[in-house]
Amino acid sequence: MKNTSPARLIASSLVSLVVCCLLSWAAFAQAGDCGATPDSSALDLITAIIKNNPDDANAYFERAKLYSKLTRYDEALKDLKSALSIDPELAGAYVERGFICQMRGNYGRSIKEISKGIAINPNDGIAFGLRARAYDYLKNYDLAEQDYTSSLTFDDQDPSDYYALARMAEKRRNPDLAAKNYGLGLQVASSLISSPNSKTCRSDIFLTRGLIYSAMSKLAEAESDLKMAKQLSRSYDVSSRYYLGFFYLKKRKEYQLAVDEFSEAIKIDSNYAESYRARSEAYALLGQKEKAEADRKKFDELGSEKEPTLPGVR
Repeated sequence: MKNTSPARLIASSLVSLVVCCLLSWAAFAQAGDCGATPDSSALDLITAIIKNNPDDANAYFERAKLYSKLTRYDEALKDLKSALSIDPELAGAYVERGFICQMRGNYGRSIKEISKGIAINPNDGIAFGLRARAYDYLKNYDLAEQDYTSSLTFDDQDPSDYYALARMAEKRRNPDLAAKNYGLGLQVASSLISSPNSKTCRSDIFLTRGLIYSAMSKLAEAESDLKMAKQLSRSYDVSSRYYLGFFYLKKRKEYQLAVDEFSEAIKIDSNYAESYRARSEAYALLGQKEKAEADRKKFDELGSEKEPTLPGVR
């Protein structure tokens, strides 16, 4: 960390306390509505704090997380760079940067960034879960399984980790272990949904439970949960649209509904490559060859690592 005077350190600590209190107040105000979009007043407030105290790494970090939630990733990365230039030991900033790398399809870089954060703070279960997803997509299943398991040792209430472990068990042709993990994920997700005191985003939980139901071929329950996830999700959330579209494409064989959902995802994020690939498949099955070819070309141009980020309770 840069050398600063005692007065500056005290001022920085006070500013960080104010930021945390204000963000906690904002979270309380939006309780029960995790789909609410962070409004401009929160950004304006933190920006004013940074202007008055430009050496506060936590203020830059908090603003970066707001930018990230708004998918304003370039601005988030700029703030994370500022935060780390002030405090190179700010573990969460590396983890957030790794998350953004995942959202942009750069899973190798994501692993490097998150690993830096874990080296500083080895007790961050969320970081292990995020790194596991990157390993998963790169098909390094042994390391992915280790990290998913580590994540659960810190917090056994993330159903997406059980879902991921079940998927891996299926790939390893271990149906009994897969069924066990699907069951645990279903139990945790249902418990969180029914709990009035849960602080976890309910959209993420419904999404994960919907995927578990789908894997278990309980299609009516899956569709209901995936629709609820979309209803509760943020207006800028891509995953809920993508996964509902994927459900219609693969499970229901309702290709026009799939196109509609993928189109919504693309409208939110025109660089979300996998939506083009999936929509191309749906168009082809509808006999719309020109549209299918156009989407496939766009997918190839984007050069994604082929899959979107798994849902996770962040």
